[in-house]
Amino acid sequence: PSVVRTTPVRDTVNVPTSTEVLRVEFSEYIERSSVPQALSVTPTFEQQLQFDWSGRTVEIELPSALRDSTTYIFTFDTNLSDAHGVSLESPITVAFSTGSRINWGQIRGRVASGPRGIAQQRVDVYAYVLTPDALGPRPLPDRPSYRTQTGEDGGFEFNYMREGRYYVVALRDNNRNRRPDPNEAFAVPPRFALRADSSAATVPVPWLLAQSDTTAPTLQQVRPVSQRRFRVSFDEPVRLQTRAPEAWAPQDSASGTPVDVQGVYAAPDRPAAVVVRTA
Repeated sequence: PSVVRTTPVRDTVNVPTSTEVLRVEFSEYIERSSVPQALSVTPTFEQQLQFDWSGRTVEIELPSALRDSTTYIFTFDTNLSDAHGVSLESPITVAFSTGSRINWGQIRGRVASGPRGIAQQRVDVYAYVLTPDALGPRPLPDRPSYRTQTGEDGGFEFNYMREGRYYVVALRDNNRNRRPDPNEAFAVPPRFALRADSSAATVPVPWLLAQSDTTAPTLQQVRPVSQRRFRVSFDEPVRLQTRAPEAWAPQDSASGTPVDVQGVYAAPDRPAAVVVRTA
């Protein structure tokens, strides 16, 4: 589905703050239950939006007066589907301004995963405003300043942003709370601060989506490989944070006597193992 026309018209300026309804006509009949889930608005309203349908047209009832001199962005993400269950390939954005100008800032990029850079579709992408001296939004605010979603090619595009610096993250938001949770795949930006402006080029380095690992490795086996070396195997690949011998404290299994360690190194061809060399 696509948007045929809107009232107020897309990209219109000086829209009255007393406007109570955004009317959107689609090219075909829409699965109505998909709209509340697919729609996000920037800036957000405190109260819930209401929807009134007539054929292919939906009236989105705005619950409060609009802010003066503000660009409003209504984004329908890829959860929007037609009456046959066919979803959008990429988000649709409708914007207008209650002031004399509309924001034209843009940020474009791509989300991928794995060493081969496989495109990741239907991933939420959030942009957080950065103050001029900010080192990062820590913790992340409760809600992002802007939201969009990746298309089938993994690409995403923010439009109508206020020009400035942003921290942009990608998130497989399974529970739709618009916050990264421990078991959700997450990607930090290739550069800490990205600038939104009207001539922004696509960020050349992709956001790399990865699953957070919150479980420590489990010891599986300790096996001697020579008179003064033994191999410690775990249930998953491990990386040595330190090679300091004093970080390891093995004991003789028969006497319980501490064993001095002279060195620790990763096991060749065994990513889930570490070799310990004793005195």
